[in-house]
Amino acid sequence: MTNIARFLQETERKVLREEYFFERMDIHPNSLQQIDQYALGRVFQKNKSGAAMYTKIVHDQLNTMMVNKKWNMGSDICPLCNSAKEDWLHILKCTAPAPSIHRDVCLADFEDKMKLHRTYPPLAELFYEVLANPGLIPELPVVANPNFILLFEKAFQSQSMIGWNNFIRGFISKKWKAVQYAYVRKLKRRDIHAVDKWARMIIKTIIEFTRSMWKIRCGIVSDEKKATYEQRQRMDIYRLFKYLLSHPDEVPPNATHYLEKDESFFFKTSLDNVLMWKRGLEVGLEDTNTHKKTTLKQYYRRQRPEAPKKRKTTTGKDKPKQKTKKKKKKKTKSQSSLTLHFTTVEEPTAESPPSPDQIPIVPATRKRNPKRKISLSTTMTNYKQRIQEFYANKCDQDNTISRGFKRHNQVSPTTIRDSVENLPRPRKRICHRNNKSFLPGQN
Repeated sequence: MTNIARFLQETERKVLREEYFFERMDIHPNSLQQIDQYALGRVFQKNKSGAAMYTKIVHDQLNTMMVNKKWNMGSDICPLCNSAKEDWLHILKCTAPAPSIHRDVCLADFEDKMKLHRTYPPLAELFYEVLANPGLIPELPVVANPNFILLFEKAFQSQSMIGWNNFIRGFISKKWKAVQYAYVRKLKRRDIHAVDKWARMIIKTIIEFTRSMWKIRCGIVSDEKKATYEQRQRMDIYRLFKYLLSHPDEVPPNATHYLEKDESFFFKTSLDNVLMWKRGLEVGLEDTNTHKKTTLKQYYRRQRPEAPKKRKTTTGKDKPKQKTKKKKKKKTKSQSSLTLHFTTVEEPTAESPPSPDQIPIVPATRKRNPKRKISLSTTMTNYKQRIQEFYANKCDQDNTISRGFKRHNQVSPTTIRDSVENLPRPRKRICHRNNKSFLPGQN
């Protein structure tokens, strides 16, 4: 490969690298040369086991909730504090209890390490402020020693061009070494590599701070998924409690006593007490807009029915006319019996003769007593009589004449006998006692 080909390849890589840092990290191409790339590369070489995680932190590739939302995998709200969107910067300043405690421990450790490596005091205060308040642009501190004022201002301007958010990712300026080198020379230390070690310590501690905060966050989320339903309920209620503590304006005056609880109340007392606390708080929060001073009993008291409204009294001509209701005439006992059964009628008086309408109406049929018993002999005789009457009437209607009888409306006895014999007889009954058959009515 010729020198021209190598030059073209390096030029192309340089252009791509500048475009990547400008688009992704907002670092100007002129500022790339001011980054301490040598110290950053040495940190990756010395920590090969954590190189993959360090790469994600440096290139902003952590799988935060903001990234999940881009892939339509849920909300972008932080699962720990439930109050802000979770990006890589929110991980360092989350207000949840566990991350807050761990952040204080990491900052104390960072301060101890800077003292151990004999960091210049104004420089140590500046780095501590940037790490404790991520996302804020610091002010230039006052330097008393005139030998360090010019070096400190140049390094501060160089880091501002690179970006203070990028400082938290490990991109520090080379000119911070010049400030620390001047301070080491003043201390007359014999360690030649003290400044390089100090730079690697600063970069590694900053990246480890982000990695440990991310680890705490992932551990809490995974524990919540593995936790039981009761533990998740307790955690949700405790988060609500912490949120209301940080936003007291949202709590009405009649519910402020619910915030006078300790952390042990939500994790060590029975679940019923915790749920009752939540229900009482919800009832108190219903009145957030009015902030009325009402007690808890008044919320649970049943609403009494409203009293009927009084009618307006009017006098004189203003009185409205009352509508008169027509009274329905009640039917008397005699009238109801007359219309239903047609059996009773009012008796006429002696003064006037009875009218045709007053004549008593006799019912056409008589109701048979269902309890009355009818014998078989009576049924048989009635059956024969009805058959004879039926055929006799039929012959009279047809004016039939047979076998020498020529008189009108006269039927021969043989015709009646034959017709009766051809009719279906009543069904015979069998006596199982003597194995004899008999007709109904026979003994």
